[in-house]
Amino acid sequence: MSLDDRIRLAASRYLGWRYGHMAMVAEHHFAGVDLALAEVGVIDCSTFTAAVLSCVYPSAGWDREDYADLQIYADRVRAGRRAAPVDAVVRRGVGVRVDALGPGSPEWYLCQGWRGLPSAPTTGHAFLVRDEGGGECTVLASSSVELRGPRWRVTRWVTLLSEYRAALYRARLE
Repeated sequence: MSLDDRIRLAASRYLGWRYGHMAMVAEHHFAGVDLALAEVGVIDCSTFTAAVLSCVYPSAGWDREDYADLQIYADRVRAGRRAAPVDAVVRRGVGVRVDALGPGSPEWYLCQGWRGLPSAPTTGHAFLVRDEGGGECTVLASSSVELRGPRWRVTRWVTLLSEYRAALYRARLE
């Protein structure tokens, strides 16, 4: 099964859920993290990307530190760890940090975007992006817009860069 198929399959179980802060889901890939406490049907952007990645890469050896790094927390921003989610996938060997997009076939990325730093650390967003080539991309994210939750949208990389003007960190998933 291709990476594209695995991501789509892992994400499909959350489509239709609402957006909600501090939501967690019943996943078992993060050692020592009790994720069964969540309200089912509600998921935020960080937990959504963590859940998808844990399903796509179950043998990565995810642990409590990885789960924490995949979340967007103000304390990480204040500590200068603005790219903690990207660092987590690189540390587990399932992604490679990139600063520019490469040419070629469609690729998936974990992105950590920031609209305002450092004074407004709560304006961060974690999401998955599929580079479609030619500057176009498909975003898979749990969005707080109208509390819609996980959804797909097609856009352009230049638009994402303008939305996340403060920073847009990326790891190409392998």
